[in-house]
Amino acid sequence: MLKDKIILIGVTANTISGAGQTYQKIPGVFIQAQKISQILSTVLDGRPILWVLPSWGDIIWILAWSVIGSTIVCCVRTPSHKGFTIVAIVIILYGVCAIALLNQGLWIPFIPSAFGVIVGGIVVLFVQIPTSKILKSG
Repeated sequence: MLKDKIILIGVTANTISGAGQTYQKIPGVFIQAQKISQILSTVLDGRPILWVLPSWGDIIWILAWSVIGSTIVCCVRTPSHKGFTIVAIVIILYGVCAIALLNQGLWIPFIPSAFGVIVGGIVVLFVQIPTSKILKSG
């Protein structure tokens, strides 16, 4: 009757309280069930296990995309092309993040990286505007 089955034993009721125990929003047995589900999906379906970079890896990833994006935008001549370049870099970044997630199970930060690319590109755009254009418009 128990062949090919996984049995988890734990408390799911929030009315149980022991001395010094705090209330948990998600019972530990649910977290264990989720981990077992991921392991089974990896073994049976060939799906990669999700993993993340360490904190310093995330920081390097975000800074690298910000610097690379700003450098590429800096090399483009016209402001309208700079805008298109920023959008293209964000789309490429999205593709890289999606491929890393789907192929390797690597969860990398897209939103902070895209924000860095956009802010860096806008800063480059405003730094490269000739001062004569600023004085004429003001």
